[in-house]
Amino acid sequence: MMNQKHLNEIKAREQATTQGAWDVSETPQCTKIICGNERHFLIIARDLDSSDAAFIAKARTDIPELIDEVERQREIIDGY
Repeated sequence: MMNQKHLNEIKAREQATTQGAWDVSETPQCTKIICGNERHFLIIARDLDSSDAAFIAKARTDIPELIDEVERQREIIDGY
């Protein structure tokens, strides 16, 4: 079971990232993860699978949603 300390560490890492939705841009030379806007991007690898790149990009919005859901569920459990 994940304790509150671990959840807080995940939350801190998420909050330290570039804000806004991330996206994937693929060219013949490389795959880029666009972080929030065109000024910030990560060049991941030349041979990165597109599904891996999509997972990384979507994590920016998926992780906060998961954190919110875990916290909501904990509030429900604590109410019993």
